[in-house]
Order: sequence, then C-alpha cells, then structure tokens
Amino acid sequence: LGLLTVTSGETIRVLDTAKLVMPERYNENSAKDLKYVIGVHGSSWGFGCHEIVGSATFESGDIKWRKNKAQRPWLAGTVIEYMCALIDLQATNALMESSSLIKR
Repeated sequence: LGLLTVTSGETIRVLDTAKLVMPERYNENSAKDLKYVIGVHGSSWGFGCHEIVGSATFESGDIKWRKNKAQRPWLAGTVIEYMCALIDLQATNALMESSSLIKR
C-alpha cells in the first residue's frame, strides 16, 4: 500500500492484509478505510488493518497447525474458537520479497 515512517525513524512497507489473506474476495475499496498498521519487530513490513480489537495468548494445543503449505504459505495455523489466522512471518516475508503484490 505504501511506506510508513515509524517513531524510531525507520520506514516500513505496509501490506494490504486483505489482499494477502483473501485475494479471491478482495475489494479494492477496502484499502481506503485502513486506519492502523501492525508492525512486526525485526521486519520491514507492517499489516494494514481497519481496527485492532485486542490480543490473545494461545497454547499450542489450541491451534490447528497447517501441514500443507502449498496454498497460502503465509498461514501457519488457525484458532477456530477466535476465528483467527496465525501468520507465519518468515513465509510472509519471503512471499512479499518475491511477490507481484508489491508495487515497486
């Protein structure tokens, strides 16, 4: 989506999270209303989002881990109870570095 300079003076690239997570259902207009960026320590990427509801801590047994990462390699697992996806940051970084999603 663009670049954001954070308080430390670093510049991070902001991902359109919806385009990454559900490209088949992506609506170009949704990016216009993004209000927040979730940065990841040690990464040059941030995830654009509409709202931040909170955070949660999970036990490994709560997570349905993915075994086959042929499709959606960024998806590490899911927690059905919270209807959330766990993102594999290393896979996401590799995907973004080689992706046509990036406007250069």
